[in-house]
Order: sequence, then structure tokens, then C-alpha cells
Amino acid sequence: MRTVRVVIPGDWADGWMYKETIILWDRSGHLFEVKQSDLRHHIASVASPHEAVLCDYLLFRNDWKNSPAFESVMRLPQVRHALVATPPEEIEPFEPTLIRPIMREKLEGYLLDVEVYANRVFTSTTAGVFETRFNPDYPNDRSPLHRLSDTRAASIAARSGCLAVAGGDAGLLTKNIAFDEESSLDRKETSPLTIEDDYSERVQFASHHLLNYRGHDSPGFLRASVRKEPPAGRAKFETTVIEDFDRPLALDRPINQAIHSRSRVDVRDYDDESSSERELGSNHVVRGNSNYQLLVESEFMSQVVNVSAYHGRPVQVAPNVNYNASLDDVRLTQHALSVQGLASGFLLERFASSVVFTQSGASTLCAEPRIRLRTFPHSRRHNDCFLAVADDFVELVGFLDVE
Repeated sequence: MRTVRVVIPGDWADGWMYKETIILWDRSGHLFEVKQSDLRHHIASVASPHEAVLCDYLLFRNDWKNSPAFESVMRLPQVRHALVATPPEEIEPFEPTLIRPIMREKLEGYLLDVEVYANRVFTSTTAGVFETRFNPDYPNDRSPLHRLSDTRAASIAARSGCLAVAGGDAGLLTKNIAFDEESSLDRKETSPLTIEDDYSERVQFASHHLLNYRGHDSPGFLRASVRKEPPAGRAKFETTVIEDFDRPLALDRPINQAIHSRSRVDVRDYDDESSSERELGSNHVVRGNSNYQLLVESEFMSQVVNVSAYHGRPVQVAPNVNYNASLDDVRLTQHALSVQGLASGFLLERFASSVVFTQSGASTLCAEPRIRLRTFPHSRRHNDCFLAVADDFVELVGFLDVE
């Protein structure tokens, strides 16, 4: 697998790639930014031409990388050789003047999780869950830091006009994000948090639906009701907005049945107490998901199961036959500490490495431990790369499957 890396030195706590900006949090809770246009210009001045092109495709414009046009060009032997034949490189030295402070209130507490969505920055710290407005075109426009909850949330996620908060004993909480709500932040009046489940350790979106990880072998699935809104302002496409969620559905038994029968299974057939005798006794753990794809681990096996909830149809789970993990792949994908979604598959955090798992197999991209990994699966530009936080730097990592 061909990789490119851009290293940003510093004592960072977290980072996010949003539109054409890289947002960074230092360990005291202050915000900084690096403009991607400035970084691309710097890369062009210090890197070889083919490395600069790869950075464009693999880091800053994943929509180009995932396009049919790029696939066609990569079939040309001369182009393929020029881009992938040389060994991977780190783009350095980095120019410190590219890092600029963003004028915002300092966060309270220790940073636990972040999400940047709809020109808002949501942060979870040991002091609660916070929201502030952020327009990358005007990063230093003043906006208050609004406390949404005192809950200590290990995980937050935002999509389709909804913020989801994994609040532990406080439950799984959600909040509607109104796109005309910006002025209300100045008045500290935003929509309230709603309890969707009584306990939550981690939350991730599967399309517009929610997966609530309670510490069990499999997450609960909360089906969303959505509506379509026409384009507004400078937007070119209609927007899908979540209205509410159904009660959580357990996925353990349906996943067991789908794996053993190698067929599609209706979740509703197992959503009652009388179905307990159908338990097949196969021990499995859902380590995480990439959109609607669940990474399922059992003894000596790693496999992917799809969960679907199409309009007018029951929730279903089915094996994904496009993933065929070899013994080496299983070794690299077992016992992941965390799993995050990529456009091409999964990013796995292991104790001393970071692994990308795609339909072509598993590859170690970082052979040393990292403090935090970030992917951006709902981004158009950055949905197939990741950001990794180390002790004294942040690195942007792009990759190209060249099997």
C-alpha cells in the first residue's frame, strides 16, 4: 500500500480536517488552524512533483482519488510507475508559520472527543459537552463557547442535522442542529438534548441511523426517521435531516444467524423475548463500524456484516462477501482498541500500530503507537485518509491501494 505523510510538529491533543482547513487543539485547550492551500503550496516547494500530486489526491481531495477518472489514469503503466514506484516519504520540514491561532474561549477540562460539522465545533471534555460556531472563511469571528451538557461524554458524533452524545450512565443523548440556529448561539439558546437510550459508551452513525455501543458484544441499532430539505443559501444539493429515532434494536442474535447461515436476516425476527432459544452460541464482538459496515471479530476470524434500514423495509443484517480476511489479515485486525470508518474500509487502532483494512486486505500504516486517530467518513474531500496524534506531532496520512 502506497502512503504519504505530512508531519505537523507540536504538542497537540487532537485535530480535524474540515473543508479546506486543518483544525488543531493544543493540550491546554486552545484552537489553531493550518490552511490547506498554504500547506499544499509548502508541499509543492519542498517535495518531489509526484509526492505533491499524491498529497493532493490522497490527503486533500479524496473525491479525486475515488473518481473513475483517477482509476482510468492509474491503469496507464507510466503514470502508475511514476506515482507508486518510489518508496513512501514524509513531507518535511514543516514551516511553523503555517500554524495560526484561532481566537476562541479556552476549553474547560481535558479533551475527550471532538466533531466539526455544519460550521460548528462540538467538543467533549471532562467538564461537559460544548458547542461553538466556526466558519473556516472567517475563523476569528467571535462566537461564544456554549455548554450543552455537564455530562462527561467519551464519544460524540454529528450528521444529518443531529448531534449524538455517548454519556455513559447519563444515556445516549441527541440534539437537533438547526441550520438557521447560528444567531441563537450568541443568546445561548439551542435545542435541548433528548435521551434515546439509558446507557452509552460510544456512538457512531451508520448512514443516518445510530449505533449505540453499550459495552455488549454488539451495538444497539436506532433507526432514524428523516426528511429532505431543498438547497438553501449557497448549497447545491438537498439536505437530509433526522427528525427522531426508533427504540434501540439488539443486533447480537441477527448477526449470529447471518454469519452462520451466510444469508440476509431480518432483525425484527429476533426482537422479542421468545426468540432467545434461537441464540446460536457463537461468540462475536462488533469492534466498530464504517458507515453501515460492521467489523465483527470472533475466535480466529474477522469478517464484515452489513446493516441496512431502507425506507419501507425492515432492518436487516447480511454478510459482506467482498471482505475475505486471510490469516495474516485476521492477525492484524484482531483485538483492535478502536475502529473508525474510511471510504474504502476501516482504520483500526491497535496497541502499537495503526492498520487499514479494505477489501484488498489489511496493512499496517503506522508501526508505532498513536495517542489518537481521526477519520472523516462523512467528508467529501477527506473521507479516505486519517489524522494521527503522537507525543510531539500530528501527522496526516494518505494511502493508495496498489495491489
